[in-house]
Order: sequence, then C-alpha cells, then structure tokens
Amino acid sequence: MTNALFFQCLMKFHKCMKNITEPDAKNDPNKHGGKIRSFPHERGVWATYVYIQYKPPEEFLEMVEELKKVSESHGIILNTVEDFHISLSRTVKLRHHWIPLFVDSLKAHLSYFSRFKVALQSLDVYENEEKTRTFLGLKAHTGFEKLEKIADKVDSCLLEFKLPTFYQNPSFHLSCASCIGSKTEEIEKILADLNVVFQLFLNSHSKCNQIWVTKICCKSGNKLFTFSLK
Repeated sequence: MTNALFFQCLMKFHKCMKNITEPDAKNDPNKHGGKIRSFPHERGVWATYVYIQYKPPEEFLEMVEELKKVSESHGIILNTVEDFHISLSRTVKLRHHWIPLFVDSLKAHLSYFSRFKVALQSLDVYENEEKTRTFLGLKAHTGFEKLEKIADKVDSCLLEFKLPTFYQNPSFHLSCASCIGSKTEEIEKILADLNVVFQLFLNSHSKCNQIWVTKICCKSGNKLFTFSLK
C-alpha cells in the first residue's frame, strides 16, 4: 500500500469514528457535585439503567428542604438529588451495538404489565456500591410485589447480555437527597427525627407519596427509551 493510499484510508477511518454518536464523558453529570463514575468511560460502551421516573410536586420538594434543614442542624449537609426515580436495575455497561437488541428485549418482557400504584411510606438510608455517596430514600411499600416482578423481567433481559442483575432482596426506594462519602451511621442516628418530618408531610399531603406508574424508562448514555404499561 502506498503512503498516499494509507493516508486516505486513515482519514476515512477517523471520519467514520466522528460519526458515531456517544455520550460526552466531559459532560457526564456523575462528575458534578462530587460524584464519581461507577466505571471508567470507554468508547462504544454506554452507562445504562432501567427505572421509574417521578416528577415531584412543589409540596414534595418543600418537604425535602425540611429534611435537609434537620440534617444540617446535626452537621450533615444533604443535597437534593438531580432526578427522582425508583431504580429497577443497576447501572450496567452496555455496548453501543447492543442497545437496539436490549431495548427490544425489554419491550417484549414488559409488554404484559399493567399500570399500578406505588406508595412511599417510610425513610431509610442507602449507599452506592463504591461507598462514595450516601442517600436518604423513601421506601416503597404498596406496589412492592409488582416492582419485584418487573425487576425480575429486567434481570432476564440483562442475563441475555451477560450483564449484572439487580440486588438480591431489593429495597425499592426513591432517593430524595444525598451527601458525599459513607455517612449511613451518622444519618441513621437522626432517622427518627427525619421520619417525623416525612410523616407530618403525609398527614397534610396524603397523595404526594403516591406514584401512578404508567411507563418504565431505560436510559442508555444520552438516549431515553420508554415502555408504556397496559
């Protein structure tokens, strides 16, 4: 191969690579607010997770602010989470060319589920696997069995691609605030005070802890897929 031909081939290769749409690692929100990525950025590999989205009313956000004030009075600084959701999978590494197949598998497995209600009825403390961040979460009680069945179906899809499944004996929850580091022990000491704030909120806003689940979401890199329930 001549030098000129080699150079032409090399230029074509770079042009093709530029046309591949990938999430921008520099703009990854996981790098904001002291967060770290669950795994290093790899070209052609997209962070993917399945979840139920929740758009909180203003009253709910006011309750979260009260929780933050109580925590701050005990020396624990919490920040409101960037997006409210109930996870149905871990965050896994999905190769770009697997995405259409994975989405089709999810669509097939979730097509039989009907809409249902989830009720969040108590507070608990959670940490990420890396123990770099601690979360204050609202536990799902009503709707738990339905969440478990859906998570099992999502696990079936993940296994098709040899990806890690969800946690055993999961505690389905909606994270509302978090802090940097492993702070479970400290927050558990004030959990009773925090639960008082939450229960007072429920007494005056009895519907704000309920989520009517009409769709399941899957985010892969910068792509969002939704699956409507019957």
